[in-house]
Amino acid sequence: MKKLFPVALIAAAAIVVPAQASKPAGPNPHTPTTHTPSTNSHKCKEHKVGWIVKGTLVSQSLTKNSDGTYSGTVNIDVTHTNKHAKAEKGLTNTPYTLDHVKAKFIVTDQPPTGTVDETDLRPGDRVKLIGKITVLPKKCDQTGFTAVVKIRQVVFHDPATP
Repeated sequence: MKKLFPVALIAAAAIVVPAQASKPAGPNPHTPTTHTPSTNSHKCKEHKVGWIVKGTLVSQSLTKNSDGTYSGTVNIDVTHTNKHAKAEKGLTNTPYTLDHVKAKFIVTDQPPTGTVDETDLRPGDRVKLIGKITVLPKKCDQTGFTAVVKIRQVVFHDPATP
């Protein structure tokens, strides 16, 4: 048995060496390339990502539509954003135009007497705008591209209690 193992090892090496020598020379297909994707690449198509802005209400001029949604403008002092809306962070008295947007009115202090709507909003109320923004990947050519924000929902809360 001890004499058979070295013979089997030599036979296995004799089979593997010619097989490795016959591989064609060239670049390794498993190594990543470092080129920038062209603008025609499917990877450079714009896509939509989540966009969230939070802040305090400065003023509003909302009107209720016949389908239960709201349209108008909301001015807020932005205090918090997600990473896709980071350019908005810290802006004051920023106007946002809403067009057929779902709205939620959340009252936490006391039970509401009747319905709560846009007439109950006061400066200092907390506001959260939720929507989508179009983006291009970082490595793609950004010239001529303009991001578009589509707000789909707004949530109003009572002012934060200290």
